[in-house]
Amino acid sequence: TRATDTAARLGGDEFAILLDDINDESAATIIADRIRKELSLPINLGGHEITATASIGIALSTGGYSTADELLRDADTAMYHAKAMGGSQYKIFDSNVQIDDTKS
Repeated sequence: TRATDTAARLGGDEFAILLDDINDESAATIIADRIRKELSLPINLGGHEITATASIGIALSTGGYSTADELLRDADTAMYHAKAMGGSQYKIFDSNVQIDDTKS
């Protein structure tokens, strides 16, 4: 993440990243791809090579949210959809059609 971003653990294996100054979905997807790429790199842990995957849900603040809870809810919905589609991808929440399935 960048110095202006905020990362937090929500619980279990769920994390949230607040990306500051993101003006469009292409900027968010570039960062999502970078996170997925970094997590896929093998890590040596006690002599065992470990890799991770990430299912990422994206909700843009341009969606007219009144509260942070609403934004997190929609990002969570998108993330669960990414998991349901096989994981290791991102989905962008779209309030008009619930989920934009064209991004992965």
